[in-house]
Amino acid sequence: MSSTTRIPTARIPSTSSQVAIKLLSTILLVVCTTPVLLPVGVAGQTRTQLPEVSASQEKKATPIVAEAPKPAEPVKSGPKAEWIWGKPNPGDGERFFLLKTFTTKAKKAKLTATCDNHMTVWVNGKRVAASDTWESPVTVDVSKAIKDGENTILAEVKNDGSLGGFAFSMKLEGAETTYVISDKSWHAALTKEAHKLVPVTSLGKMGMAPWKDIFSSAKPRLVSNQVRDVFNVLPGFQVELLYTVPKNELGSWVCIAFDNKGRIIASDQGGKGLYLVTPSPVGSNMPTTVEPLGVKMTGAHGMIYAFDSLYVSANGGPGSGLYRIRDTNGDDKLDEVTKLKEFRGGGEHGPHSLRLSPDGKSLYVIAGNHTDPPSDFDHSRLPSNWSEDLLLPRQWDARGHARGNWHRVAGLQKQIPKATHGSLLAPVIAILLTWISTATANYLPTTPIWNGIWERLGIVRLE
Repeated sequence: MSSTTRIPTARIPSTSSQVAIKLLSTILLVVCTTPVLLPVGVAGQTRTQLPEVSASQEKKATPIVAEAPKPAEPVKSGPKAEWIWGKPNPGDGERFFLLKTFTTKAKKAKLTATCDNHMTVWVNGKRVAASDTWESPVTVDVSKAIKDGENTILAEVKNDGSLGGFAFSMKLEGAETTYVISDKSWHAALTKEAHKLVPVTSLGKMGMAPWKDIFSSAKPRLVSNQVRDVFNVLPGFQVELLYTVPKNELGSWVCIAFDNKGRIIASDQGGKGLYLVTPSPVGSNMPTTVEPLGVKMTGAHGMIYAFDSLYVSANGGPGSGLYRIRDTNGDDKLDEVTKLKEFRGGGEHGPHSLRLSPDGKSLYVIAGNHTDPPSDFDHSRLPSNWSEDLLLPRQWDARGHARGNWHRVAGLQKQIPKATHGSLLAPVIAILLTWISTATANYLPTTPIWNGIWERLGIVRLE
């Protein structure tokens, strides 16, 4: 699981008033059906981060057809690599940056590397490899990354559990063939920019337990021919990293929305709550600010700001359901949480997205096939006494998946907020339900006539 969530944005230079925002976050779905402790944001817990320009290239009008990648043969010759780490006795959650410099005049270079558990490798500042599976070493041709003279290898490594290690072997071919391997000559630091380096610890040579000789037994793997970590943008745009989320402190952000002032609201998938992100103004060196919203809400899998309120589709958290959060006193701070409807379901197949209807007057809740319809909805466009018609006896999944869940449970729920004269939204909503079988939805006819019928029925087809 990633330890950070990074939010980059694509921007037009400061001379333009337009902004194009592209949000990237690590979307991790977990089953969360039990209550969790709900956070209450504390005033003054504001965090800031200056924007950083990310690597980008202009998107080509005509796609370049690259040569199909070929399997890369692992480096198996040369001296045995050693398993190294930043200190003796690797521990759970430890992260180090391992550094090696070498001099060469080689014209060809290939490396094989692996890490128990996570690694990212750079050669002369260019990211060339990454992996989260030590059992499958990564092999990459890095001939274009090396240069005559001094070269630098940097590896960011992270351990999960009680045992960790990093192994590396590079084959350099020129007037003679030489090798660079992981050994005691490497150095370690706690951060990428650290000036204080310490010698690494050698845990043993390749072949030691529990990893054994993983390089010799490695099989050729396909290597992507796509450029990594470079954004494709239109002319005049650049990409900036606005904020790197510390997972241990602010959680794993799995859901975002924009409020009525263009600010970002982000939700942790667990129990760390909602956060208000104010992006750095375009063209400025001002920092992005992040602060807790200060309301008892978390575990949102869907959010939308509409009708002067923030609507949340909670999956677990305070209890699966549809919630409305609003500012009751006009101080630009959300302060009231109202549970509008309980949802019976959770986890990966539980309640998820919220979408505004095409006419802008209601909301759709999109739920997975482990979410039962509410037992007390106000109206249904389908008969409530329906049943399945099976020609042959039902064959439930032998491994237990979705046992007891009928086709009816995957679908859409339409929420219509009712306005009250002289006030914000009243706490009463009328609910119209349209529950569609997942299998059926995939085969809905799409001719103009049928599309008109679906539209009249209020059914939204998800492509």
